[in-house]
Amino acid sequence: MINKNSISELGEIIMNPETAHFQINSKYKKNDVLVGYLNGVNTIELVNKEESYLSRIEEILDLDNFEKRWDYIEFEFGGNLIENPNYGWVTLRNYHPNIVVNKETKEFYLEYLLDSKLQLTHKIDLLDLKKILFYWKNIISNFLNDN
Repeated sequence: MINKNSISELGEIIMNPETAHFQINSKYKKNDVLVGYLNGVNTIELVNKEESYLSRIEEILDLDNFEKRWDYIEFEFGGNLIENPNYGWVTLRNYHPNIVVNKETKEFYLEYLLDSKLQLTHKIDLLDLKKILFYWKNIISNFLNDN
C-alpha cells in the first residue's frame, strides 16, 4: 500500500522495483541521487520548470560555438563550474541534486550543489531524464487528484 502522506515519499516508491508505477531504465532504479532530485521537484509547477530548463539547454547545446554555449549557461542558468569550465549548472537548489551539463560532450549529471568536490558520478541520459520527469508529473497529478 502506498503511503500518501507526502509527494516526496512517492519519490522513493517509484524507485522501488517491487512497487514501481512505471518502467524506467534499470540503471536508475536504485539511484538515491535520482530520488533526491525528484524530491526536490515535487510540484507540477517545479516539474514544468525543469522541463523548460531542459528544452532551453538543448537549444543552447545545439549552438556551434563553445563560447556562446558558455555565455548562455553562465547568464541564463546556474553558471559554470570553477573546477572545470566545460561543465555548467542548469539548476541550483540546496539540499537536492541539481542538473549539471558538460558543454562539450553534452552529457548530463545529477549532483549535489554543496559537495566539497564535485565528482560527477551520477550521469543520466537526457532522454531518460525527460521521460522520468514526464512520468513524475503524472504521479504528482494522480496523487493530487486522489486527495
